[in-house]
Amino acid sequence: MIGLTLLIWLSIISSPRNSRIYERSIILISDNGCQPTSQRFMMNCSLLGIKQIFTTWCNPKGNSDTERVMRTIKEDLVWGYDWDNPFEFRIALAKWIHNYNEDFPHQSLNNMTPKQFYENSINNELNSTLKISC
Repeated sequence: MIGLTLLIWLSIISSPRNSRIYERSIILISDNGCQPTSQRFMMNCSLLGIKQIFTTWCNPKGNSDTERVMRTIKEDLVWGYDWDNPFEFRIALAKWIHNYNEDFPHQSLNNMTPKQFYENSINNELNSTLKISC
């Protein structure tokens, strides 16, 4: 069976929501751990058109955002439960990702959800483009 952390990574990058939202190329910055450097994960990134960039060795600050999200997922879904069925875990993880992106405002995003922040940035970019072309 695949480890839970690898399952989390694979679920996040292969989410249909992620493939619909991003029209630009996606760049994934991760550490050099065994999950993001596994052949299966790297193959999935390649198939999805995700470019991988790895942080330098012994530089925890370079990957702090990713590490914090992974820790939050583990706190909310992994450590408090005994998952016997990976399919149940995937369903719970999909619900968690949906809630994290669409229902939970983040202080670092000016108290917007990631979805709101993304839509706001796209609207600002479109408005800037329209102003330039007029």
